[in-house]
Amino acid sequence: MRMRNKKGISPLIATVLLIGFTVALGVMVYLWLSGTLSLQAKKGDVQCGPNDIAELEFTVPSCIVNNNELTLQVSNQGKKRIDGFWIAMENGPTPLLPNNIKAGSEEKIGITGAPAGLESVELIPVIIENSVVKTCASNSVKVQCTSS
Repeated sequence: MRMRNKKGISPLIATVLLIGFTVALGVMVYLWLSGTLSLQAKKGDVQCGPNDIAELEFTVPSCIVNNNELTLQVSNQGKKRIDGFWIAMENGPTPLLPNNIKAGSEEKIGITGAPAGLESVELIPVIIENSVVKTCASNSVKVQCTSS
C-alpha cells in the first residue's frame, strides 16, 4: 500500500480560484459604483449654467403649515420653465417634486409629512434639459412659513 502525500490543492486549481475571486470582486465593485453614480446623477448633481441662472426667477408668496401638510404658492417670474423643486426642511430634503411651472404662471405645491413646528423651508429649483436634471442651488429661496 502506497501512502499519498496530500499537501493541499494543486497550483492550477489555486490559480483558477484566485482569478475567479478577483473577477467576482471586480464585478461587485463595478456594480456598486455604477449604481452610486447613476443615483447621484438622478439627484441632479449637474448644476445650472450662467444662462439658466439668469433666466430663472421665482417667488413664494405664501407658505402655510397645517397639521403635517405644507402648502406653498410658487410664482415663476423668469423666462424658463421650472420642472421641479428640492424642498429642504428641518428633517432633510424631500424627494424631487415635479411641477412644470411655466414661465409667468403660478402654482400651489402640497406636501404631506411636514415636521411639527416647521418654521421655514428652502426651495431649490430644478430644470430638465435633454434628459439632464440640473439643480439651480444659487437660485434657491428660503421662506418663512405660518401655521394655520
